[in-house]
Amino acid sequence: MRINRFWLAGAPVIGAALTVFQLTARTVCPVYAVAGLPCPACGSTRAVLALLRGDLMESLRWHPLIFLLPLLAVLALRARRTSPRPRWWGIALAGALALYMGIYAARMILLFPHTGPMTVNEYGYLPRLWQLIFSS
Repeated sequence: MRINRFWLAGAPVIGAALTVFQLTARTVCPVYAVAGLPCPACGSTRAVLALLRGDLMESLRWHPLIFLLPLLAVLALRARRTSPRPRWWGIALAGALALYMGIYAARMILLFPHTGPMTVNEYGYLPRLWQLIFSS
């Protein structure tokens, strides 16, 4: 098995960047670390962990679309066996994206900025930069 050069050089860099994110911005998510705002997938990791503990309701509370991406992955693998690129695949991806963005908008309206996971990361790079610029 041949190892790609990118992984030899890139994996340690990515690991170091994630460590820096986790230590300085108190999160592993690069979007949350830089922007200080949650992304459309925010809460997915905690939803998976809750699901692994067997807590379905807690999982759905963290992210209501936790089953959508695995479902799309199964459909993609199944469709791959029949044809390289089925017609419905683009429609399915556009629908999933629209659903994610709709749920994201609803969560931002209903939960932001005080209910997890839709909270502001005051340790994020942009919020700290904003504070530095406008606090003096």
